[in-house]
Parts: sequence; structure tokens; C-alpha cells
Amino acid sequence: MSMVSQGALQRKLFWFFRIVLSMLLLGLLFWRFDWGGLLQVIQRGQWGYLIGPVLCFWAGFWLSSLRWQAVLQGMQISQRLAYLFLLNLKGYFWNNFLPSTVGGDGYRFLELSRLYPTRRAAV
Repeated sequence: MSMVSQGALQRKLFWFFRIVLSMLLLGLLFWRFDWGGLLQVIQRGQWGYLIGPVLCFWAGFWLSSLRWQAVLQGMQISQRLAYLFLLNLKGYFWNNFLPSTVGGDGYRFLELSRLYPTRRAAV
């Protein structure tokens, strides 16, 4: 086996073991979790306290979309705010699931470069 293929195999095995270990730990967590206690806490909760943080969360997404729109306008790319808002939500999803911190930004760049193939260098 050559060095290149052996290194590729080691990387694949490393990722496989990371995924298996993560699944085992998540399974253990869900098995040992006190679901009845969580239900009691939810039933006793003061839901009014969540209104402010939830509004701030969505306002932050809206402001981020507005900022992204301004950046794109500086590159002579016009896009609706609603579309950029959804693009930010999708980017947030990818930030949570990809193993790096640039997953969401990369997704947004990729999506916009598909819409504007002639502007790929700008995007």
C-alpha cells in the first residue's frame, strides 16, 4: 500500500471512529437523561422570559442579512432581503454541522456564485 493511500485510509478510519464515538456518546446521553424531570421543568417554566431573547435572536439574523445586502450592493449585486435572510439561516445550519467555522460563509458564497456565475470573483 502506498503512503498516499495509507494516509487516506487513516483519515477515513479516524473520521469513522469519531462518528461512531459521537453516536455512542449521544446514545448514552439520551439513555441516561431524565426526560420526566425535563417535562416538569418545561411545565413550570416562565415562558414570558423567552420573548426578549427570541426577538433578539431573530433581529440579529435580520441585521446580519441587512449587512450582507449592503456588502453585496457594494459589489453591484442586488438581492432581496428575504432571500438573504433565508441564506443566513441555511448558513447558520451549516455552521452547526460542518467541522469548521467557515461552513456557513462558504455555503453563502457557493449559493451566490451559482446565482451570479459571471461575478464569481467578486462573490
